[in-house]
Parts: sequence; C-alpha cells; structure tokens
Amino acid sequence: MTKFAIFTDIHASLEALYAILIHAKEEGAEKIICLGDIIGGPNPKECTKLIKEHCDVVIKGNHDKYFLKHPYAWAVGDAATSKSDRWTKEKWFDPNELRDEKDKLIGEKFATLKEKVDYLLKHDPPKNREEFEKYRKLINLADNEEYFDFLDKAELEVVLLEKEKRIYSHGLSSILFQYSKEIGVDKEGCEAFEDTYIITQEQWKRKNEKKDRSNDKERFAIAEKAVKFLPEGVTLFVGHSHEPYEVIYRKKNTRIINPGAGFDFRNLGHDIATYSLFDTEAPINYSTIKRVRYNRLLTDSKILANDIIDNYYGSRYGMNME
Repeated sequence: MTKFAIFTDIHASLEALYAILIHAKEEGAEKIICLGDIIGGPNPKECTKLIKEHCDVVIKGNHDKYFLKHPYAWAVGDAATSKSDRWTKEKWFDPNELRDEKDKLIGEKFATLKEKVDYLLKHDPPKNREEFEKYRKLINLADNEEYFDFLDKAELEVVLLEKEKRIYSHGLSSILFQYSKEIGVDKEGCEAFEDTYIITQEQWKRKNEKKDRSNDKERFAIAEKAVKFLPEGVTLFVGHSHEPYEVIYRKKNTRIINPGAGFDFRNLGHDIATYSLFDTEAPINYSTIKRVRYNRLLTDSKILANDIIDNYYGSRYGMNME
C-alpha cells in the first residue's frame, strides 16, 4: 500500500502550500505530486523551493510555461495573467535574461552562473555603481539558476501505464487528445493538449449559467465523456480548473481525479486548500479529496500590498482596487 498526495494550482501561496504539505505528511503520504501552476502569486521562490525539496513528481502548468516563455503563444491572450507574469519577473527573476546568460556559458569555462559570479567577484570586482548594478543583477540570476532549471525541466505530463496505471497532467492528457471530437474539444481551437480544461458536466452547466467569459467550448473537455477513453484501469490526475471532482467509469475501471486548487484565487475569500490523498489499494469508489484550511488573509494581503499583482487580481476577479 502506498499513499500519494497530489496537489495542483498552488499559485505561489506559501500559506496554502504549507497547509497541504503538513496535512499530507500527517495523513501518511509517502510520495507527493505537484500538477503544476506553481507560479502566479506572492511567493514564487519560496513555493518553488519547497516543491523542489518535497515533491517526487512535478508537472509544468500553463502559468509556469508562460513565465518561462516557452515557444508557443499564450492561448487565451489573457492580459491579467500577463500582469502576474510581469510581476513575477520583476520581483523574482526574468527567465529570458537567465537563459541568455546561461547561453553565454557555452563558450566559457564555467559550468554554472554561480561559478562565473564567484570568479568575477574574486578577479574583477565592480569598480563603480554601474558595474555594481550589473553584478547585482547577475548575482540574482545565479542565485535562482537552480529554480529556473527545475521549472524548465518539469514535464508537461507523466504517463505511467505499465504497472502504476496513472497519468499526471495539468490539463487534458495527450492520450485523450486523439479523441478530441468524441469528448467535445476542437483541436483547431486549442494551442496544446495540456492547456485544455477537463471539467464535469455540472461544472460546464454552471459556467454557462454564469455566462463566464472564458467559455470557449473548444478549450473544455467533459470529464464524463473523457473518462471513457482512458486505457483500461488507468487513473488520470488533472488540475487547471481549480474545482475538485472525481469521475469514475466502472466498465473499464477508469477515473479522472481533479484535486482542486491549493490557492483558488478565483473564489475570493475561500480559505480551503484541496488535494487528493490517493491510496493504491483503496477501492475505486473511495473518495480521495482532502480539504485543509489555510491563512488566505495573509496570502491576499501580500497580493494587495503590491502595485502590480493587485491589478492582476482586481481586473480578473472583480476586486475593487479604488
């Protein structure tokens, strides 16, 4: 018997991440899985550090990809998410600048930026304020090189079909993308399989009733349909939608589990983080969703204290910033 704790969409809330990790350890979790969206909130460095230290599998979410600026267009053109990305780059580090500095190492004798900085400080220290500022920027990039490498190397999905019978993905799995027509997804309207949401029929109905402006049908797969196309006996863990659910298809013993969100910033004032505690020997109808309270007020206060990220939350979720 092995217990796995699977969480997603922490969005750099240190308070939510601490709450999940502590609760999961108390519940006997032996392995911890992160399904992505580490970035997009007030404590990106601290959360990335903790996830790097404690998680056995880490998936790259859409916010993480956008921050790293992978070579694909931001599918939604979300200006609010761009503001979050800009804030993270300004307050933490700019991955594009770090990537450029790492590229320069190829023709040099240094293996890492830290080695280069140590050498420069010893043999050619800054002589004026201009040089000092240049070195300060380089030192910050060097200090964050390990976190850049960690996020950059994270997989888009992990498929374990032989023994484990599990798939970890932030959004729709590539295995299901080939059945796009059957599960209601327009391939032409999606930039990538991992950016497509999987939500329940009930969740889709609620979105329509609210006339949610993100209701682009081609970006949403219905879980009750998708679960039927998974390989026999496989469990798919997904995030992205922030809403926890468990959908089972008994004819094939397949299921889709969405742990919900660590930091559900779409739900203002909601101070409950959710995750999945998956027992490999528990029956298929055993509920895995766990709920734990965290200090949402502290997370929000960090957001509102900043002059860039507050506009991000305000413009996207209707917070009155006047």
